[in-house]
Amino acid sequence: MDILGIFGLLLVTAIVVAFLFSSAEKARELKLVREGAIPAYTGYNEDEIRTLKADGYKTIAIKRIRLGYEEPKRCGLRKAMEVYDVL
Repeated sequence: MDILGIFGLLLVTAIVVAFLFSSAEKARELKLVREGAIPAYTGYNEDEIRTLKADGYKTIAIKRIRLGYEEPKRCGLRKAMEVYDVL
């Protein structure tokens, strides 16, 4: 196999792993919402994010910060991590 074939296979594998991880994270969040463990997303709410942080749901809290912190658009991951650390 040549170098381009190996690189292409590696790239496809990385994309598949990222897709599977993202899908698993969404399924986990939906399951927690259905069970009533966490509230459904209704917009940026600092109290809700503090509760998620205290309960140990870091990835869900950061995702919700990214969705609602800068309203007309998504904020970047670095900015969301900074906001998460401040809260």
